[in-house]
Amino acid sequence: TCALPIWVKAFQAVVDRYPDSSRASDAMYMISFEYQKLKENAKAVAAYQAFVKQNPDHENTSKAKTRIAELRPAVATKNAKKK
Repeated sequence: TCALPIWVKAFQAVVDRYPDSSRASDAMYMISFEYQKLKENAKAVAAYQAFVKQNPDHENTSKAKTRIAELRPAVATKNAKKK
């Protein structure tokens, strides 16, 4: 696990302060994407799932669902290695 970049914290601040705004939806997606870039796949999947649940009609929902499907095998493999 690595330290979160400052922009991930900034995106989270938008979500926390303005949860009902369209910017919060965009920020949620970006948080998910940043976790993916950091190879924090389990966190990315959880964040994408939260995004999809809260934003079923967002323009990035289909992308998020695709990314979840792509990342799940890596998360499952990593979890299997821990056992």
